[in-house]
Amino acid sequence: SVPRLHGISDDGLAILASPVGSSLEELRGKLIAWKVAVKFVVCLENVHQAGLCHRDVRPSNMGHTTNNDDASGLDDVVLFDWASSCDAGSQPIFSGTLHYAAQDVLDTLADLSDPLAMAEYDLESLVKSFWDITRGALVRPRAVTIKTSNLPLNQVARNIQLAWQEEEQRHPVLKRLLLPARAKEYEKLRVEFESLHG
Repeated sequence: SVPRLHGISDDGLAILASPVGSSLEELRGKLIAWKVAVKFVVCLENVHQAGLCHRDVRPSNMGHTTNNDDASGLDDVVLFDWASSCDAGSQPIFSGTLHYAAQDVLDTLADLSDPLAMAEYDLESLVKSFWDITRGALVRPRAVTIKTSNLPLNQVARNIQLAWQEEEQRHPVLKRLLLPARAKEYEKLRVEFESLHG
C-alpha cells in the first residue's frame, strides 16, 4: 500500500499523492476501531522518537489499510496532513483542530498563548479521536455548536475544554485512556486500547 505520487511543489515543501487505504469513518461504532488505535499509538511513538509532533491528530487525518493475511485483519495505518507538524518542544503559532486538542493546549489557548508542541498532546488527541469514532454522537453535537459560534478563539477553546471535561467525568473509560496519554506512557495506552477491543 504505497501512495501514488503526483507531484512535488516548486519549493519542495509539499507533495501531492493519492491517499492509500480507508478512512476511519468506516470504523465508526465498530469494536475493531480500538485495534486500529493500538497501531496509531505505535505510529505516534515512532514519530515522537524522531523528535517530531504531528499537532493535528484527528479522524480525518488518519487512515488504515486492510490485510486479510494479518492475524489482526489490519495491515497498516496512515497519518495524513503534516502541515502543522514541528519539532517536539518548539512553540510555533497554534495550528490544529480545537475539537481534539489536549486539555493543556486548550488551557494555553484560553489564556491567549501558543502551546508547546508535546508528544503527550498528540496522544491525547488520538484518544479523543477514537473516543469520537466510537461514541461521537455524545460529544460532536456540542462541539459543532461551540465551533460555529461567533465567540473569540480563547472562549471557544475554553468551551471545548469544558465539554471534554464533562465527557471525562461521565465516562471513567475515557479518563482511563487519557491518563497514560497525558503521561506519555505508550505501552499503558496500548494496553488500555487493547482491553477495549476485547
